Amino acid sequence: MNLKMSVVEREICQGIAGHEDSKSHCLTFSRVIKNISFAEGSRAHHFLDIGAEGNPERIAADYITQLRDTTLPNILYSKNIFRYELDWIGTSGISAETHQPYLNQFVKDLYRGVVKQIERGITKLDNTEQGVLTKELQTHLWKLKNSLLWSVPRETELDNIKKYITGDSGSSMVVYGASGSGKTYLVSQAVHGVKNWIGCDRPLIMVRILGISPLSSSVKNLLTTLCKQISYNFDLSYDDIPQEIIPLKTYFKSLLNYASVRNPIIIFLDSFETLFIDEHNNGASWIPNPLPKYCKIIISFLQEENNGARAKEEQKFITALGAAGENILHISNFSDNFPEILFQKWNEIARKKLSNYQWRVVMNAAASCPTPLFCKIAFAEVLKWRSYTPKENTFICSTVPTSIAQLFTSLETKYNCTLVEHSLAYISAAKYGLSESELEDILSLDDIVLNSIYAHQIPANRRLPTILWLKIRRDLGEFLSEFLADGVCVLNWAHKPFKDAALNRYFKYPKVVNHYYNMLSDFFLGTWSLGKKKPFPYTQVQRQRLFIKEQSSEADRRVSPQPLFYTNLDGVISRFNLRKFSELPHHLIKAKRFEDLFTQVLFNYEWLHGKLSAFPLEFLLSDFQDTLDALEDADSKRQVLLVADALKLGGNILSKIPDNLASQLIGRLLPEIWNFPDIKELIRQCDKISPLHNALVPIRHCLLSPGGPMKFSLEGHQFAIFGYSLTSDCRYVISVSNKFLTWDLGSSEVCRDVDPHIEGLMLGLALSKDNRYAAAYTSINQVVVLDVMLGQCMIIEGPLDRSDEIVGLFIVENTIVVYNSHYWRRFSLKGKSIEEEYFAVALPQILEMIFLDVEHYIAVFWSGDEEFIDRNPF
Repeated sequence: MNLKMSVVEREICQGIAGHEDSKSHCLTFSRVIKNISFAEGSRAHHFLDIGAEGNPERIAADYITQLRDTTLPNILYSKNIFRYELDWIGTSGISAETHQPYLNQFVKDLYRGVVKQIERGITKLDNTEQGVLTKELQTHLWKLKNSLLWSVPRETELDNIKKYITGDSGSSMVVYGASGSGKTYLVSQAVHGVKNWIGCDRPLIMVRILGISPLSSSVKNLLTTLCKQISYNFDLSYDDIPQEIIPLKTYFKSLLNYASVRNPIIIFLDSFETLFIDEHNNGASWIPNPLPKYCKIIISFLQEENNGARAKEEQKFITALGAAGENILHISNFSDNFPEILFQKWNEIARKKLSNYQWRVVMNAAASCPTPLFCKIAFAEVLKWRSYTPKENTFICSTVPTSIAQLFTSLETKYNCTLVEHSLAYISAAKYGLSESELEDILSLDDIVLNSIYAHQIPANRRLPTILWLKIRRDLGEFLSEFLADGVCVLNWAHKPFKDAALNRYFKYPKVVNHYYNMLSDFFLGTWSLGKKKPFPYTQVQRQRLFIKEQSSEADRRVSPQPLFYTNLDGVISRFNLRKFSELPHHLIKAKRFEDLFTQVLFNYEWLHGKLSAFPLEFLLSDFQDTLDALEDADSKRQVLLVADALKLGGNILSKIPDNLASQLIGRLLPEIWNFPDIKELIRQCDKISPLHNALVPIRHCLLSPGGPMKFSLEGHQFAIFGYSLTSDCRYVISVSNKFLTWDLGSSEVCRDVDPHIEGLMLGLALSKDNRYAAAYTSINQVVVLDVMLGQCMIIEGPLDRSDEIVGLFIVENTIVVYNSHYWRRFSLKGKSIEEEYFAVALPQILEMIFLDVEHYIAVFWSGDEEFIDRNPF
């Protein structure tokens, strides 16, 4: 059959005939050209298959006629079939001058047909709150269903999860392991079996695979959908769900109290590392600890392979969330016989039969590396084998990195090697991955790729044929997954070892690496969009075969433009280009294109204002910090630092009102225009463009300049602050008033807000050495203990005698010491009294106590004599 039709015809038949909705979803456009001339100079060969003798291929013509007149009309609705009959005119046959009415009608029909299809699709979407929630749930359940199909139950691990769900534990459970260890598989198996475990008719089982949809990619969106799902199942109104993140966390905790013996609530959160930042800003303060009765939360977490600072912070977080190890399940390698069971099931699903020799090869390889990821890669290689495959080609590597390298090699051999290399390199180089349209545009800008594809011809449209990348994408299968980044579905590696392997393989040489980042920079800058033609060199083969004298030419690559924002028909900004804001600085820094970085990003008013409007301030400041880390020139570093510090000083205002950007920059940086040309240009842009956003533009230096001792103005408390402390890593400040606020010193923003709901104010603050716990006391003889990592509060009532006033407190070795001028008492973090001591000296006032450990302390007293002068201080 393959010999009787072209590749294009076969793809049309399979694509349309195999689609259940093809009747209404597909459009066909065909033309019949009459009286074609085959005279000398005729362009007939552009429209017909011509045989060796110069005559039309009748067999090919018959097949295409049958496809056009019989096959497609039998599949599609007649209203979706457009047919045009034309006459051949002159030697050119078809041209814009002689067939303008046909071209106009074709464009009109195509436009109307596509718009109609889009409108029909939109009307079918359920955009109600309930419809959006249903679609979100279907997205996650479909992902788990696919995982369940290819998984084999891991009885030991499942038993641990079952014991947790059916047990009395009041904390969350954490399942963690390395990339590709089978966490998602295990979650899918647990979701499948949980209803039978608990023996309940109406459990509320909620599942989220974090990061695969916009509504699961941030804490706020995640909590909103969870609250809606709980509200729907318990007949509560959506109107009560708060819009702000702080009250939303509290409301979610209150909803979990609806769990009952008849309606337990079980929540599965896969890939929780997506929301983790660090121990202070980890996004988990909304998880209650302890959990309400009949409520369980199971979290899967990616284990960092190195022992860096992030790995240590993650380990502390996992330990805290999993009740100090009680509910922590580490996913290890397979047992000895498990790979055999796994491959038997996969072979059955794929209807694959292996010879005895092939089976021994697979089992020997699996024994050397019994991990789920290795088995998955090995099975992808097994699917390529045939019963007649030579033994020398029946080979599986023994480790994950070498298996990935084998996969990459097979792709490079099967397809265009240059195309495979550059495609995988661009995906690996991108900060958050690339969408398929972005990747196709970038490859269409890469003349190294295009010259390898069009080595013997000059295409009419110098772009990458879409089908070439789709074939590579198909062979990569689940190893290349879709994620949501900046509201766009992007492709990125499903497992970290794949990205590591791609970086090691394709990023060896600085010149090649610079080429990758230059192409990415040009795309996100929009350098060659909007019809601007990009030059390209002819290959030696092209010049020889096609008798081309010129060395180069130029062509429009038809890539998408990259504005900072998109507007509606009224010229009002409808949305920002989040992809450009996220990716462009990263690639310019990697390509060392600092001039473009300065003019287009860091010293560009429209960029700064747009990114402040679309992202939190910390995202913008991270661009400046990345630049400072890469720069070597002292003067360039100085002016970058000045702008960054000016943004930090005005951070409290800019975070709320980005339109005040110009007033902050001019008011703080105006004296620097005589010293730094890039700052001068930025101030000029502020004067010229900012009145569109805010008419109040300073005419002179009126605010505190950056570069001095003041770095931030931290504003957020409603009442006076009575205590604050800097964390040991100097990254955060924790302060107390009527609530605890944690400030990120990288951006001056509040990253945590915990309200203990007490009467009055907290008057002092103590912080443990590991920054895990904070404690404050009140004027009504209370001590409030905060678990900084989990955001949970516990109140100790009456730590001192009723008539005694608390002077201060100290945290030492996970205990709290509360003292006044006469004695001190030590409590556990749960409020249990451990010991006390009365002072032997009778001095009127104690100023401070510092505990070196639980047995040794320093107490500073004051005599109360304001007139005393120590004549002998030493």
